[in-house]
This record gives sequence, C-alpha cells and structure tokens, in this order.
Amino acid sequence: MGVRDGAVGVALIVGFAAPLGLAARQAGRLARARGDVRARALVAGVAAGLIALFVHGLFDCTPRNPIIWYAGWTLVGALLVCRREQRRLAGLAAG
Repeated sequence: MGVRDGAVGVALIVGFAAPLGLAARQAGRLARARGDVRARALVAGVAAGLIALFVHGLFDCTPRNPIIWYAGWTLVGALLVCRREQRRLAGLAAG
C-alpha cells in the first residue's frame, strides 16, 4: 500500500496500527502483571504477525490477495480478544 498510495497510504497504515499497538501493549502488561506467561507469549506472537503484515503492506499491494486479507483480519481479531480477556481477568471495565 505504501508503494502504491504514497504518504496517504502510509498514514492510513500507521493510523490503523497505532491503536493495535496500544492494545497489544496493554494486553501484554496485564498478562505480565498476572504472571501469565502463555497469554503474554500469545499476545507477543499475534503482535509480531501483525507487524510483519504491516511491514509487508508498506512495500507490496496486498488487498487483492485473499489469504493475506483473511490472515490480517484474523490477527486483528485475535489481538483484540486477547486484550478483552486480559482486561476481564484483571477486573477492569470494558473500553
């Protein structure tokens, strides 16, 4: 997307990735605070997959590839579920 759409495409990628990075950071910190090594490893793995996908998107046009499209949205969903579950286990309100 970055190659095809230039600065606007990169801005959209960063604007989408920043909240996901904050969600991964929060989920990882909550898992660490609870001492849950497996949950922290899951969050780190999902976040690493998203980072790889976003970096790939900077240099290649991926929207036409359905495998990458579905994998990306699956990783986004997995990360958001990790965050939600870590917040629930920590007793924090949704939001």
